[in-house]
Amino acid sequence: MKYKMTPRFDNVSQLKFLHGYKDLPHNDNRDRGIIRLNFDESECLWRSVKATTGRIFEIGRRHGGSTVLLAAAAGLEREVVSVDIDPKHHEVCQQFFDHKEFGKNIILYIANSIKIVPGNLGLLFIDGDHSYVGCRRDITTHWRNLDIGGLCVFHDAVPNEGLRYSGDTMVLNHEPGVAVAAAELIVTGRAAAVDSAGSVLVLKKLK
Repeated sequence: MKYKMTPRFDNVSQLKFLHGYKDLPHNDNRDRGIIRLNFDESECLWRSVKATTGRIFEIGRRHGGSTVLLAAAAGLEREVVSVDIDPKHHEVCQQFFDHKEFGKNIILYIANSIKIVPGNLGLLFIDGDHSYVGCRRDITTHWRNLDIGGLCVFHDAVPNEGLRYSGDTMVLNHEPGVAVAAAELIVTGRAAAVDSAGSVLVLKKLK
């Protein structure tokens, strides 16, 4: 599928092709599409990028939809570094990565996240290993790189009803290990919660 490319985006609604909705989006797992986020989660991630400056580091990109969103929100001047141990890029996302203007500040790694040293960060997006051990390892490795006042965004950290469309049985959409690892940052005084949507939790680094 050939997507008509544009290097600049003004709002997250212009990225609706990542979700697949035609008119109004759902937040109950029907429009997760390429990005694998509900629309309110995408809006939260977009807000987080706009509230920060400096380099962005993404752990876990799979199809590449979240990477496209991060780069679109960041504009063409900020660097987006993304790592995934086994990515499966969607063809539309690959077109963005290959675009000479849109993709010029996107750096993609195929590796274990703890092997990458991205440098100083304004925003850290953690959506990789969803076990407690794996998530805590990513925090331990990369928290030091996040600027004081910078934001750390976790996917699958908040119990919510985002998967209720999966059937008649209510399913809480989150990963307990991620929730615990993120909560530890708050209770130890290293971070404060500043935003949330669906399963997404946004923390501001205090120390």
